[in-house]
Amino acid sequence: MIPLSKNRRKKVLSAAGSCLAVFLSIFTFSTLYADSDNGPYPVKQRPDVMFVDNYHDMHMDALDCLDCHHDYKDGENVLEQEALEDGEAEIECASCHTRDATLDLTKAFHQQCMGCHNKMKKEKEKTGPCLCGECHIKKVETP
Repeated sequence: MIPLSKNRRKKVLSAAGSCLAVFLSIFTFSTLYADSDNGPYPVKQRPDVMFVDNYHDMHMDALDCLDCHHDYKDGENVLEQEALEDGEAEIECASCHTRDATLDLTKAFHQQCMGCHNKMKKEKEKTGPCLCGECHIKKVETP
């Protein structure tokens, strides 16, 4: 075994410690986030987002309805504007974005909402929330 200088030994131990920390982090998160009843997450970390009417109304001035509501066939949105009647279950996001869908409801919202908000933020436009806690608001219980 070749003797190492004190500085070299510190660097080797530091690098080994960093590698171990990365390995343990990956191992821990891969086991924690295994499939469960909550999808890929064993425990919900944040409360659900309530997409209430005022959020919907806020988007109606800036976007066309078909920017969000869609029915894609061969990469083209074939949804007819007339199909967007209030109370129609088929226009609800959850009617297509089910737990078994390729793009479940959580992923659909994250992709659609955050994708648009982040794009607007990059373009220096006024936008909505981009961070988790801005949509997933924890309710503070008062005694």
